[in-house]
Amino acid sequence: MEGKSIIERIKYRHGNKKTSHFSQAPHELVVESSSKQQYAARKGKSKETTLNKFAAIILSTIFIFTFLSMKSEIESKYGHTKSVVRMNGRVNSQFLTIVIPSVVNPKGRGERLKAISETWGPASNAIYVMHADEKIPDGYRWEEEREHYPRVMRLPIHITHDSGVERLQYVMENLIEDSAAIDQSFDYALFVNDHTFVIPEHMCAFIQNFGDGASSDVYAGHALMNKELKYGFNSGASGYVISRRTLSRLVSAMKNNLEHCSVMGNIKWIQGNPGIMIAACLGETLSTPPIDTRDEYGEHIFHAFGIVRSVSGKVDDWYKRKHEELLFREENEDLQSLLPSGEKCCSAKTVSFHYVEYSETRALYKARKYIMESNFMAHPISSEVLSDWLQKNWPERNKVGGYSHTLPRKNSPERLAVMNVLRKISSTKTDIPSQCLQLMPFNM
Repeated sequence: MEGKSIIERIKYRHGNKKTSHFSQAPHELVVESSSKQQYAARKGKSKETTLNKFAAIILSTIFIFTFLSMKSEIESKYGHTKSVVRMNGRVNSQFLTIVIPSVVNPKGRGERLKAISETWGPASNAIYVMHADEKIPDGYRWEEEREHYPRVMRLPIHITHDSGVERLQYVMENLIEDSAAIDQSFDYALFVNDHTFVIPEHMCAFIQNFGDGASSDVYAGHALMNKELKYGFNSGASGYVISRRTLSRLVSAMKNNLEHCSVMGNIKWIQGNPGIMIAACLGETLSTPPIDTRDEYGEHIFHAFGIVRSVSGKVDDWYKRKHEELLFREENEDLQSLLPSGEKCCSAKTVSFHYVEYSETRALYKARKYIMESNFMAHPISSEVLSDWLQKNWPERNKVGGYSHTLPRKNSPERLAVMNVLRKISSTKTDIPSQCLQLMPFNM
């Protein structure tokens, strides 16, 4: 009745009655008219509420239909992704992720392992390398649970916390030779430490570039160079990938004490950086040096620092020097010596970040999941909303870790750059092979 005069509303209220309300006294008409006006207003509001509810139902129906259509389209293209068929408790059978103890903040290792097990660990087939005296946090059954990941590879008592080279050799030998210790059906192994954040579906997509790991020689990560050593190596911080074939050759070379591959007599510095010896053996003796893993835009896939420091470019001087000494291709010498920052720091295909404490591990995982789900539902998150979400969920200074940086100031260009990189590494438009889709942090 909205828009009708008071007289018309009175007629509507009393139908076709012949009684004329104009025969009443003027003051009675004013009172009744006012009452009728209030009633009509309430009735109009009730009608408006009903229409709003009806519109909401229609919109919800359209949304559900759109979601199911998109889901059906993706499943028809890539296969069903919600019901994951596990082989021996594994989401993927292509790679394992070996989590070595970090030398930074060893007291926080238990919390970091818990965070990994609740985020990227299961999809990455994480194996926790643990010393004989290490205890598993209460409530977790990594060692007893043999059907799912993460799992534990327990070191013998003679391998101490300072025996970095012996520890790595023991782990590699177990991966190749001890079928009781680990599944034998992997093609690649990603070696990281417990300060690393891994994006499983990107790791899965990355190794598709090399084919069958049993017949391909691959040693890939974030390549660096040391002038004194005269050979390149992959950063242990960012993690490195070794194919099954290369791992088998490496184990054989170490057991036979080939040149550059001997465990015995290594200096203390090498014990703390066993990846240097691995690089020497692979590059100098087995002719398998590091490769350039940057994407087609020259952006890095493996990162030795966290997302905030990678974006800001505020990384350690040693890291910058190792890039300046690195020359892969003569035709791209200038590009090879640069370490990009800003939004160009990180590829959309990023596999890893480092110096990520347990609180940031959970925050980064949740942020990617939040962005990906919103993109999939065709409701991209605005910069303002995402910034507020990060402000609420990202760890503060006392939780972010000594080698990480907190989020840049709100509304700053640096904060916007971090958010754009988060969007980039969380894009559902990135070309991901069908066999890797099930490793995403949400079910489509």
